[in-house]
Amino acid sequence: MNVFTTDLDRTFIFSERTVNRLAEELVCIEQWEGRDLSYVSKALLDYVMNIEEDTLIIPVTTRALRQYERITLFTDSYKPSFAIAANGGVVMKNGVRDREWDEIVKKELQASVPFAEMERMFQKQWQHSMFQRFTEADGLFYVLMMDVERIEWAWLEELQQEMRKVGWNSYVNGRKFYVLPETLTKEHAVEYVLKDIPYKTHYAAGDSIMDLGMLEMADVAFTPMHGELYKQRGDKLKATIVYEEGVRFTEMILGEICGKSIVK
Repeated sequence: MNVFTTDLDRTFIFSERTVNRLAEELVCIEQWEGRDLSYVSKALLDYVMNIEEDTLIIPVTTRALRQYERITLFTDSYKPSFAIAANGGVVMKNGVRDREWDEIVKKELQASVPFAEMERMFQKQWQHSMFQRFTEADGLFYVLMMDVERIEWAWLEELQQEMRKVGWNSYVNGRKFYVLPETLTKEHAVEYVLKDIPYKTHYAAGDSIMDLGMLEMADVAFTPMHGELYKQRGDKLKATIVYEEGVRFTEMILGEICGKSIVK
């Protein structure tokens, strides 16, 4: 069996702005408050629904669990045996939350300043004019939306250094500023999931710096040129750089993994 651990947004699913395909060739697989949010191509959806049993797709996302569960691709069309949400903070097994993993995460988080204390410690800094909106994900980490025209990079670097002193990492991805406990990583959850799967080859795909560890642990890794990861690391990445954008990127790599073309 081959396993394919894949990031979701801008790697496996796409917004209307980034999908790069004609509307009649697309299927909406996520809605929220009456709005269509995310898409895949009809060809990819059909392929995933009929994928052979020797390829196991494992969604791995930084989305909070509630946001992941909005994606009908994985609730109605293809029900994965495993899924990872909250940047590794939540593992789902056959649609049920893995409580053993919850206990592991809870124990490991003790190495960092507690979640609620982190908010209190940096409350003043997070009121900076560059931050527009502040949210939390599953009581595990924070996401701050930024006004890109007001970002003060030197100040932001100082803030990141202060956070590292209390066991928290932070990442900039587009307009989002993620603040996470240092033990909360995608690759750690992937390692936990894969330990009981007798796989032959581990494929992985992702577009952000938070996917880097997962790509580096895979046997074969892919990243799109349109992603933040390529923009930051370029050709130094130990991954295949794919120049196709939007859903074509996903179609191409999944076709390569499964050994046949998705789009005829």
